[in-house]
Amino acid sequence: MVIPEEKKETITVSFSIMQTSLNSAGAKALIEIAKKLKTDPKQKVEIIGHSDDQEEQLAKGEKDISSMRAKSVYSYFLSKGVKKEQLSRKGVKAESPATTEKTKEAKALNRRVEVVIQ
Repeated sequence: MVIPEEKKETITVSFSIMQTSLNSAGAKALIEIAKKLKTDPKQKVEIIGHSDDQEEQLAKGEKDISSMRAKSVYSYFLSKGVKKEQLSRKGVKAESPATTEKTKEAKALNRRVEVVIQ
C-alpha cells in the first residue's frame, strides 16, 4: 500500500555544521518514534540525511556528511530496539535543501535529518 505524501509524518532533527553525531535534543525528538516503532513492527521509517553546500566544500568529497547523519539516526533507532527491517536510510548531500537562501540561519536549516514515518 502506498501512503500519499500529505499523510506521511516527517520529523526533522537539526545538526551543527560538520556534526554527524545525534545530540540530546535530536534523541529527545526521536524517542517517541522509537517507542511507536517497537510497538508496531509493521510501521516503517525512511531516514534522509542532508547537508549544506558549505559542508560539502569543507568535506572536499572525502566524507558524505549527509549519509553519516542518516547513519547516526539509524543507529539510534537500533539502540532503542527497533528492528532494522523497519528502517531505511540514505544521504542526499546538499541536493534537497530546505531553503536556498545563503544566510547562516538558512544554511542551518539544511543541516538536518528527516525521519519520514511511512
